[in-house]
Amino acid sequence: MISSQVGGQGIASGFRDAISLAWRLAVLCRSGTPNYDSVLRGWYQERKQQLEASLASTIANGALCTESNALKITIRNLYYWLIALVPAWRHQLELGPRAQGVTRYKHRRGCPFLPDQSGGISVPQVFCEQEKEISKIDSGKQPLLTDDAIFSKSKMGICQLVVLADTMNEALTINEDLKTLNLEKCSQGYLHAHEATYIIPAFTEPVGVAPSGLNILATRSVKDLMQDKSLTSLDFSHYKPDRINKEFPGKKFLIVRQDRFSFAACSSVWELEDIGCRIPGALEGCT
Repeated sequence: MISSQVGGQGIASGFRDAISLAWRLAVLCRSGTPNYDSVLRGWYQERKQQLEASLASTIANGALCTESNALKITIRNLYYWLIALVPAWRHQLELGPRAQGVTRYKHRRGCPFLPDQSGGISVPQVFCEQEKEISKIDSGKQPLLTDDAIFSKSKMGICQLVVLADTMNEALTINEDLKTLNLEKCSQGYLHAHEATYIIPAFTEPVGVAPSGLNILATRSVKDLMQDKSLTSLDFSHYKPDRINKEFPGKKFLIVRQDRFSFAACSSVWELEDIGCRIPGALEGCT
């Protein structure tokens, strides 16, 4: 399925294919499920959706850039010149594919996510800070992306739990609530509560101390990033540190697959426990 597209889309699609397939092969090897046909069909059904959208974009861009008719070229250039004169239109043009929002899979047979629970959505990544003791952000530190922390090499779960907390205190309360559940058992080892990543909004004042071993991240604000000397070459005019929360409004718990797509999202620990029990069947092609 690795495509030969232009504009960097070919190699990008290839990486997505490989990442999406790798964790499914891990599920097949680990579980010994006989439903390998359903598991691999789910891979094809999902990747086909994104590939079709990517191909359509590549074809349109290619036609635009290789136009040979002088009149059409003049009209094209005039069109984009006029767009650049209107700030709102120019902003949309600068966003590029981001203006369409994140990728959202349509559920098909074998697709391992819960469509009724905000599953199948590409989870955005944002800049964050991770410290044992969170106070003010140290602008001299190397910036970290949420994906790097959520999927660190030390973690074992094929699915990862992300907690979207509003404050440090809420993160600590949720951590205690998670101890009352047995997610590892009900998910048959696919999800581990102790591997949860807690994300709280960007802050400017000290917010407390994170207990040792608790993976708490604080998103970094635009102002903070613009002051970071290691990031001076980047443009943050379209950066939004609250993108994850906006893609999953009202949700506190987010279960993320290894290919960075959501399996499901919910608002309470009781829903989370139910979702955890549904993970094995969905991943192993039983549902």
